[in-house]
Amino acid sequence: MATAHLTNGTRTRVDAAGMRSWVARVFRALGDPRAEVSVRFCGDALCRRYNREFFDRDRPTDVIAWPSGEEGYAGDILVNLAQARRQARRLRVPFKEEVRRLIVHGILHLRGYDHTRDRGEMEALQEQLVKRR
Repeated sequence: MATAHLTNGTRTRVDAAGMRSWVARVFRALGDPRAEVSVRFCGDALCRRYNREFFDRDRPTDVIAWPSGEEGYAGDILVNLAQARRQARRLRVPFKEEVRRLIVHGILHLRGYDHTRDRGEMEALQEQLVKRR
């Protein structure tokens, strides 16, 4: 079963057990049931710092992913819960669904998908995975 190491550096409550289970289902659906990933929940300040440091963009973003290159360890994902909350309101979806969407987005980046270069394949797969229960 896939393993998700979760860290929450915010005051926002996240159902850790539910998210771990969710990550395992996503990796199973992607044919990688033994993958391991770290997910860190953060706010705008930390996300902005990493976005500036790694991508030279001086603003917060919703999710950042770093592939590991190690066998069995997919990598690290940073999810900005403040941005997730704003996006959930704007999109009129539950906060939990938006957090799941961002985790899936990060996982797909770890697996090599790039929505800036494909023709919508990553977004289509992302939404297919988000809608799975």
